[in-house]
Formats: sequence, structure tokens, C-alpha cells
Amino acid sequence: MCFLITNKKVQTATEDIICWKEVERGEKIFSPYRRFVYKKGKVYTRGCLRKKEYKMFNVLNIGFHSYIVRKDILRFIDEWSVVKFIIPKGARYLINDFNEYISNQIIMK
Repeated sequence: MCFLITNKKVQTATEDIICWKEVERGEKIFSPYRRFVYKKGKVYTRGCLRKKEYKMFNVLNIGFHSYIVRKDILRFIDEWSVVKFIIPKGARYLINDFNEYISNQIIMK
């Protein structure tokens, strides 16, 4: 999954930010695209936000993807669930025009 950059300003969270992610549930809870396993309450960190430049647009593909508004998530598979997450205070993040976040830290609530 890639994050289309429409706003190049990386921000630092001054407080916890509520966000939403689509996950698969089974014996574990994990992201459907990268198969990243999440545990409730644990802070996950990815180094820096890395940009990949193409001729027509720029994307970020390293970081935690989430949504600002729950209703904006398009559910492709009925078995997937929408779960509340937090971008913690101090995390670095970007927002694009599609109501998406990408951040270097995230916590599943």
C-alpha cells in the first residue's frame, strides 16, 4: 500500500491522534496488506518516513497507514474489521487529500 503525497509537510503530534485502520482478525490481528501483526496497547515504531519519487507523483510506502475518518475506509473483504488506533504524541506524520495518515508510530487501542 502506498500513501500518495499531496501535503509535503511532516508534522509532529502534539497530542495523541485517534485514527482508524482496517485489520484482519484470526488468532492474531494483522494488517491485510503487509501482514503486520498488532497487539493491543503496544507502541510500534518504524524509523523514518521514506519517500519514493515517480515522474507524476510522490508516494510514501514505509510507515503506518491509517485513516482520519472511519467512514472513509473502503472495506474490500467482509471479514476485515475497522479498529481504532492512536498516533501517539511525539510521532511524526503526514496527512493527504484522501483523509489518510502515514506515521512513524502507531498503537492499537
